[in-house]
Amino acid sequence: MLSCSAEGWFFSADHILDRVPPLLIQSPLDPDGDNYGLYLQSLHQVEMMVDQETLVLPGRHVPFHGLRPAIAALKASHGGRVERVQTESRQVPRSIPELAPLLFPGKMNGRKMHYAVFEILAYINRPAAKTGWNGCLQTKSASAGSGRLARRWRARP
Repeated sequence: MLSCSAEGWFFSADHILDRVPPLLIQSPLDPDGDNYGLYLQSLHQVEMMVDQETLVLPGRHVPFHGLRPAIAALKASHGGRVERVQTESRQVPRSIPELAPLLFPGKMNGRKMHYAVFEILAYINRPAAKTGWNGCLQTKSASAGSGRLARRWRARP
């Protein structure tokens, strides 16, 4: 991101878009990191540093004014996505492939599943005290299958 308050513009890249929330990607280099929390923190910092009347230049779509309403919409959008995933997993622990259609409806393809895996990981890696997640690691025994680890999550009731 790049800002010039003297000229009255803020280049937000894909961090702040006016129509769609950016995809949150959980980095494979930091699989337990709190990327969602870092994103929310960065939105707060932008709100504090950039004037409301500044022209926002997103990485795609058209430039717009109204940074704070755009940030509020992004927070609400991501918050709603987190709530849908938590609601679905409140009674029964769910795997990411089971949760993916909640965020990316329609026919699931490789790209959508890729996005869903990393976005759901970003949401559930928030500390449990902040999001209400209880994560548990379940394993398949080597004799019963591949022996791979499978994570399932349950939201606190």
